[in-house]
Amino acid sequence: MIGKKGLLALVVAVPFAASLAQADIHDIDSLRAKCNEVASNAQMKKFDMKILCAGNYSRWEEVGGAYALPNKSQMFAQTSTKCNRFQTAEVSFAAELPRHQGTCGVYAKKVMRVPDGVGIPVAITDCNQLTHEYVEAVCQERLHQYCGDQFVVGSSSSSSSSSTHQGEGHAASSSSDDATCVLDTVETVDTCSMY
Repeated sequence: MIGKKGLLALVVAVPFAASLAQADIHDIDSLRAKCNEVASNAQMKKFDMKILCAGNYSRWEEVGGAYALPNKSQMFAQTSTKCNRFQTAEVSFAAELPRHQGTCGVYAKKVMRVPDGVGIPVAITDCNQLTHEYVEAVCQERLHQYCGDQFVVGSSSSSSSSSTHQGEGHAASSSSDDATCVLDTVETVDTCSMY
């Protein structure tokens, strides 16, 4: 199962940016309103917009595991003749038996992240696409697409509570398709330790 963490987006529009310099833009809703206002002005040149997506997402992977449970036997014996006239003291015999072998789960939590200072560009064709829902959905899809194709393995940690790069994605001020995502192992859960 794949979970989402820390998706961030920065919307850039040129030459729309000149009009924004004088606008009071606090959030994506006010940006959408300003975008529609500028787009409806017949004297304005058509402008392009894009979202720069950055962030990270986590997933769990099974990395195997095995256990071996010990088995023992302990026997007691006493010998005697007819009618118990002669008998020996009780003796015991202990032995190790073959271990019971099985598999168990060891799971690694991995976080895929866009490198700091990198934004994955996504074109926007309509001001009405500037909504939280659309930006989140398109950035999440693009991030999975982009990072699924190209990544390097980063740091690893077997700590059960590591937070390497988790929730710390940053939207970039520039974009680069040459950048490679980084896959960090941030946590390991070993169910074999219960045996």
